[in-house]
Amino acid sequence: MSLTKNKIMQSAIRLFSKKGYQSTSIQDIADDCSIAKGTIYKFFPSKEDLYIHILDERHQQMSQEIDHITQNPGLTPRNRFIAEIDYQIRNYMNYGSNDNMELAPFDSSKIRSYIDKFMRKLLAYYRDLLMRYYGSDVKDHAWDLAALFSGALREYNYLMFFGNKPLSYGELTVFIAEQMDSLVEGLKKSTSPSILSDSLMGDFVLDDQEEFSIAERKALLYEVLLSTIQEINVSNSRKSELREVLLLLKEEGESEKPRQFLLNALLNDLAKENELGTYVSQLNRLISTTLSHS
Repeated sequence: MSLTKNKIMQSAIRLFSKKGYQSTSIQDIADDCSIAKGTIYKFFPSKEDLYIHILDERHQQMSQEIDHITQNPGLTPRNRFIAEIDYQIRNYMNYGSNDNMELAPFDSSKIRSYIDKFMRKLLAYYRDLLMRYYGSDVKDHAWDLAALFSGALREYNYLMFFGNKPLSYGELTVFIAEQMDSLVEGLKKSTSPSILSDSLMGDFVLDDQEEFSIAERKALLYEVLLSTIQEINVSNSRKSELREVLLLLKEEGESEKPRQFLLNALLNDLAKENELGTYVSQLNRLISTTLSHS
């Protein structure tokens, strides 16, 4: 990420936390960063866009952490299930417990639309998590289980944050997992139809919505890489070379028949610069996902 862009985001997070979203102006953020107000608008067209970008960074971090857990070969299925629940609890408390970031005005249609889209994806992720662990036995009631699971996480997090209840993360994680076990056993014996059927919840998992999300994330990463290249400590000729490599990577990735060997070579060249490594890794995963679906 561009160093200036990151500085703006960190300042915004700090001021939104201290003063609240409504009471923080773009000028406040510019003053805090010791930069001109116009510099912020080069990166973010509005305060809404800045806020959404901060949320998007957090959500991408969440996706990466989940990937690390699910792809860890050293975890048993049970330990993986426990680890994913534990992460959801800690992630909420880390980002929701001590700032006003989540209290942006809901009269903003752009912010409301973004948060609605994220909440839909989150519930779909919970369904996927439960299906992965419990298997096809819960398929008919998967959305109901996801709603109950989401409710349990939300209410316990609310009690820890707003109610100041000193609950143990570890004990809470195991407790929720055990209660989900009990719910699943009960549903196996139940003859009641599901409340949230697949047909009713179909709009939560539209394939084209997910593909749009991947394309959107790739576009964001190309933008971040380009802006970061401008600020890393290398010669101007190397910066020019890196920009050309990035352009070739984008063109090859979007071609009708991308050549894997060329994609790998271009990604490896970018990854030689330490400042780009994290973003190259993220982009590599997204490109691989796109190719596997093509």
